[in-house]
Amino acid sequence: MAGSLAVRLDGPGADAWLRAPAPLETQLREVGDGRHMEFWDGQTLIAEASAVDVVPDPIPFIDIERARIAGRGYPGAVPNPYETCFSCGRVRHDGLGIGPGPVSDGLVACVWQPRGRVAKEWIWSALDCATGWAWPLQETALVTGRLTGGVLTDAPLDPADPYVVVAGQLESVGRRRISAAALFTAGGQRVAAVRGTWLEMAVT
Repeated sequence: MAGSLAVRLDGPGADAWLRAPAPLETQLREVGDGRHMEFWDGQTLIAEASAVDVVPDPIPFIDIERARIAGRGYPGAVPNPYETCFSCGRVRHDGLGIGPGPVSDGLVACVWQPRGRVAKEWIWSALDCATGWAWPLQETALVTGRLTGGVLTDAPLDPADPYVVVAGQLESVGRRRISAAALFTAGGQRVAAVRGTWLEMAVT
C-alpha cells in the first residue's frame, strides 16, 4: 500500500501512513497530486502519503554469505499469521520470497533474488516486511502503521543479480515498534531505504 502511494508522488521518497485496513479486491478512490496522495474506500481514509527526501538510517551492509546464512533461520518459515503475505509469506510461491533471519540481536538479513522485472512498489513491500521481521513477529501481533523512505536509484533491479536485505530495530515505545531496512547490491551499494513504524495489536 505504501509503495502504491509512493510511486504516484513526485520526489525521491514518501512518508506513508496506513490509516485503516485495506479492503481486498476493492477499487480505492485516489485523491491528491504529486506532493500528497490519499486512498479512500467510500468515506474511509485507507492510507495517505506525502513526498519527502530520503534520509537513510544507519543500517549496516551484511555481506552476501552472512545474509544467506541468516536467511536460513527465517522465523516465518513455519506457520505464522503472515504466511500469505505477497512479500514474505511462506505459502506464496508467486510472491517475492523475502525471508530475513537473525544476524545478531535486533538485526536480520537475507538474500533476495528477484524473479523478472521488479516494480518499485515491490521494493517498498520487501523492505516493509523486513522492518517487521526485525521484531519477533512470530510472538507479537504487529501491523504496519507508517513507512518512510524510498528507492535511491532510477535504474531497475537486475533480475540476474542477487540483492541483500538488511533490517534492524531502532526503538520500542509503548505499542510502537520502530525499525529500519535497506536494500543493497551484492557489492554493498544502497539501493533503497525505509523506516517502519509497526503497531502492536490488542489481543481480544
